Amino acid sequence: MKKIVAFFLVLSLAVSGIMGCGNVNTKSEEPTGITSDENTSDGIEQENVSEVELTFSAWAGATEKEILEQSIAAFTEATGIKVKGVFIPDDYETKISTMIASGTAPDVGYLVAPTAHDWFADGQILDLVPLIEEDTSFKKEDLLDVAYSYYDEKSIDALLLSLQAYVVFYNKDLFEKAGVPEPSVEDVWTWDEFVETARKLTLDANGNSAEDPEFDAENIQQYGIYINPTSTTVVEPLLARNTPSGYTNSDGTEYGLKDPEEVEFLQKLADLINVEKINPSPTSAQGLPSADLSLQTGKYAMVVESQYMLSNFAKLDNLNLGIAALPSNGNNTVLTSSGCKVIFSQTKHPKEAWELMKWLSNPEQSLELYSSGLWMPIMSEWYTDESKIEQWAGISKAHPEGYREVLLNPVWENSQLSSEHRMKHYNQINDIVFPALDKVWAGEQTAKDVLNEVMPEVDKIFEGVYE
Repeated sequence: MKKIVAFFLVLSLAVSGIMGCGNVNTKSEEPTGITSDENTSDGIEQENVSEVELTFSAWAGATEKEILEQSIAAFTEATGIKVKGVFIPDDYETKISTMIASGTAPDVGYLVAPTAHDWFADGQILDLVPLIEEDTSFKKEDLLDVAYSYYDEKSIDALLLSLQAYVVFYNKDLFEKAGVPEPSVEDVWTWDEFVETARKLTLDANGNSAEDPEFDAENIQQYGIYINPTSTTVVEPLLARNTPSGYTNSDGTEYGLKDPEEVEFLQKLADLINVEKINPSPTSAQGLPSADLSLQTGKYAMVVESQYMLSNFAKLDNLNLGIAALPSNGNNTVLTSSGCKVIFSQTKHPKEAWELMKWLSNPEQSLELYSSGLWMPIMSEWYTDESKIEQWAGISKAHPEGYREVLLNPVWENSQLSSEHRMKHYNQINDIVFPALDKVWAGEQTAKDVLNEVMPEVDKIFEGVYE
């Protein structure tokens, strides 16, 4: 996508319409929360909004699609601005590229952060700063700092859809059965304490734990932990809490995996699989049920996953779910990430598009996305106003006991964006590094040897961060 303009010119010769996209009927409901007076920038002439029709694109699945349809219908009722929803669950970026090439780009839409940065550089996305500065009804502090996706110190190319952070989910019943104390929300595990706990919870067919001399590593029935080391988004939050940084150093000037401490930590992840035998290999994990079902059925005692998994866990019967912070060497920074919302530069109605973007950023207009456990808000007051917190994060199956201490409060107090939002050439670098690391997870090479091999190639394209 880096040479996206040339790509668009080629596509435009063959495209006569939108591929795979149709009009989506929306259903109206009474608007809630922000009214048209409260949510409208001074620059919009109200007598003309009925003539405006925006297109909004998203990769939403069935449930999210229904909630978003209701939200944009409420937006139309509250503001008079019509919105057509285009929902694309598969091959999203290719289809949006086609729309742009044919001159039918959405006004507002979803994008992943690396693509948003690339398309902004190619002029396909608007800078949000002028719209923010012209909007007297909006203050930058209305959103958390980590809600803004910066291209540079002067430009904001996107707002995050939501906030996502990684934690340890665990099956309380398995802890009780093994006589292992549950983690405390006040006292965060060190890495060694975390590994020791996972050993006690890894059991073979005879019920022996990984600490038992008679443990049969060839017949494991219950793994103490599941960490997917092939996932770039899983690995970085663990790095950030147990080494000096994530995929970049603290000032963004050097690739983080050059740091010996980070290389050592990657080796520790591999050792969970090949030495400790307490985490399934990527190949073994493929033969097991999904992480949520494996936690429910006792194949895994603990799982490191993003908070959005709460929406899956909430649907499972007979899962006594616990939640704990990621292990840490004393660094309690929480990395957050998410897809993004952007305004495409083809829009003829940037101010109205900004109004829609603000609307979609307010949990009040799509509360079920938050109360279901799928999303965390980007609006500040939903972390500080107790009545609002109770609406989306009150104790429930989707928000178990400990949620506030482990996720809500840390995200509000001490979060920063992951490298997905900050590092230039994020996808290209990961496409070099992580396939090579497959040999580490398989126990065929050390992390040090693999990273030494690929680092010259990484050095050729690493250019720091966007901020």
